[in-house]
Amino acid sequence: MNGLVCACQLLNLILPSSPMFPQPDFCCALTTLADFIANTVQVLINSIRSLALDSPQFIYFNNGYFVRDIDELFRELLQIVVCLCQFVRYIFPISQLTGGGINGGGAFDICCIPMVLTDTLIEVTQLVIVSIISIATYYGSGISFWQITSDQPLLANIGFLVQLDVVLNTFFGSPGGICAAQGRPQGIGGITSCICQIVSLIFPIRQDPAQPIGPNNCPTVDLCCPVRDTGYLVKDILMFTFTAIAGLWQSWSAADNGHCGPGWLQPGQSCSSLPTEPYAFLDFIFCNELTPWELANLPLTPVEQQQQAKCGKALPIIAQFTDIISSCPCQFLALADAWLATYFHGFDCFCGPVDGFFTNLGDLVNAVTTSVVTLIRRINDLRYSG
Repeated sequence: MNGLVCACQLLNLILPSSPMFPQPDFCCALTTLADFIANTVQVLINSIRSLALDSPQFIYFNNGYFVRDIDELFRELLQIVVCLCQFVRYIFPISQLTGGGINGGGAFDICCIPMVLTDTLIEVTQLVIVSIISIATYYGSGISFWQITSDQPLLANIGFLVQLDVVLNTFFGSPGGICAAQGRPQGIGGITSCICQIVSLIFPIRQDPAQPIGPNNCPTVDLCCPVRDTGYLVKDILMFTFTAIAGLWQSWSAADNGHCGPGWLQPGQSCSSLPTEPYAFLDFIFCNELTPWELANLPLTPVEQQQQAKCGKALPIIAQFTDIISSCPCQFLALADAWLATYFHGFDCFCGPVDGFFTNLGDLVNAVTTSVVTLIRRINDLRYSG
């Protein structure tokens, strides 16, 4: 190991460096790898010691020490990838040649996809490990990872779904980023931002193609819109689906789901008379996301507040779908409107704000889909209508 450290230090001395092509630390990956190996051995020793000498408490596992140490190992593993990427960027300086890099806002980063995949793999592995530990300690501290409790009555906040949301956000990224204020966001993290970098490298359609994308150099045509919004749509659908499924494995007791409190029971009705059914699933799926009380600016009752808090959010999914069929095509067809307007004064038949076909198509699909979904989700109201 000492010989390898000396060799990488020698490389640090002899390889050229310049402001345009800064030299990476070639010892970074090696030293971090050594720390990773040493800490991995220590985790194995602590695990074996706890299993052999700490029964039945297993403090190392039940008190979060194992998960904390695994988190540290994951951070070191990610740092190894970062160090290797510094070396790859030095050999293939595409980001500098295109004017930026991942921090430069949209220029191509050769390590973007490997970094996202590595980070996602780490989060998935962490989810699996924590899930196994929580199953082993289910009747103790692990129950809150899978079940809603009196202290945490919302499905979206149970540990499994919180960690799953981290995994999906790590892979798909999240909306926003550079040029969001200009209506052409490039995304924050995730595979979508990597794809947008590739697209902007191949098609540098912006005010100054020689410079990276920035607040004052945004794309004039958002070519990445279909890919980006499709990724966010898939992410939202997956999260909504898994949350609904999680509602099925919750307790089917009305009392455990807060349906026996004031305002829930009909006159003369007792909690014991309520049927056994998946209340958490029904509260999430069959609910009114568009509240007439809020639209009328009237205060919500405690029961209505609980219903709204437990209701799954489908409107963002509809909004993403509408953008894909309306806003994204208009990134291209608005140019056709502008070109045809030079020959036919006032032409805006494709994407005009009033008469544009795709503009009206998006509004129509949004209105119809929202109405149909809301009607289906309010079927459960018939149970409480008397």
